[in-house]
Amino acid sequence: ELFDRLSHLPEALSTNYNIRYARDTSVNDLKNSNVILSGSQDANPWVEVFEPQMNFVLQDDLSRGIRAFSNRAPQPGEKDRYQSDDYEYGVLAFLPNLNNTGNVLIVEGTSVAGTQAISDFLFSEGLLESFLAKVAKQDGSIPHFEILLESRNLSGSASRSQILAYRLH
Repeated sequence: ELFDRLSHLPEALSTNYNIRYARDTSVNDLKNSNVILSGSQDANPWVEVFEPQMNFVLQDDLSRGIRAFSNRAPQPGEKDRYQSDDYEYGVLAFLPNLNNTGNVLIVEGTSVAGTQAISDFLFSEGLLESFLAKVAKQDGSIPHFEILLESRNLSGSASRSQILAYRLH
């Protein structure tokens, strides 16, 4: 859904981007390009390359049916773990690529509904813009960041989501 929405933006000229499966991506793409990675590390193993610099990291115990984001450095009022049950969780991470020559946008969730919550956040009028205005530097540039979103799972789809926590890098 994310790439379908992106490809329909007026700014998305077909000559400016390539959509690839994870299996067709190389480490050089992550070093030298601006990249969007969608899906958890079990669906897209390239996400794991960026986890050492992330605070919110997906932890799975699929044998027990547990999917949760660990919070490596909880701030006051935050949990150290956000496990999907009544709620689904998604992380949007905007990080430097491996050579610090571009950026990587990571979109992952505890389920399809968690990933959809990120997509809704990106494309809903004003939500992303409001967050970016809040974290923008004085010169107007945007720092690298991570956002943890929470959403209700309604029959496999995300309902209205909210930001639970974020980190600036």
